[in-house]
Amino acid sequence: MFDWLPKNRQNRYTLLLRREKIIAGCLLLAAQSTQAQQVQYSGWLASFNTIKLKGKWALHAELQLRSTNHIAQLQTLLPRVGLNYQVRSNHVATAGYAYIPNRYRAGAVDGLVAEHRLWQQYIINQPLSKAVALQHRFRLEERWLPNVACRGQCVGKNRQPFYHKVSLLQ
Repeated sequence: MFDWLPKNRQNRYTLLLRREKIIAGCLLLAAQSTQAQQVQYSGWLASFNTIKLKGKWALHAELQLRSTNHIAQLQTLLPRVGLNYQVRSNHVATAGYAYIPNRYRAGAVDGLVAEHRLWQQYIINQPLSKAVALQHRFRLEERWLPNVACRGQCVGKNRQPFYHKVSLLQ
């Protein structure tokens, strides 16, 4: 193929051509694997509210809606309420409760399954300038999931009924 080149240049061009063929083959394989994936669209609507009470106290009210199937089907409704206490001007401690009906499809389960959560969080607001601030949120959640009767194979049947989750720096 490269007979018209000196021998040392023939080897270099042959190696370059091999490398280009390998790269082209990898790109073709990657393109085919992405075509096989199924696209799922979902939606998320959230409302976060703080209602001031007397002194350093406030109410926390939150509602999140998560959907699937092009926003046609409600997957999760997440209402969360809590009581805030302002420890310092930029520190807030909160404790609350959430009742979360989730839509599950696993084994014999097809519908809404209720989950109860107690949660505590500590928020530190850190101003960087007059226009920019960081908010650090440390949250601990205790989750209670129901025992669901399953026929056949169930996903997560050995799951712990008590679950801790810590969300840092959100």
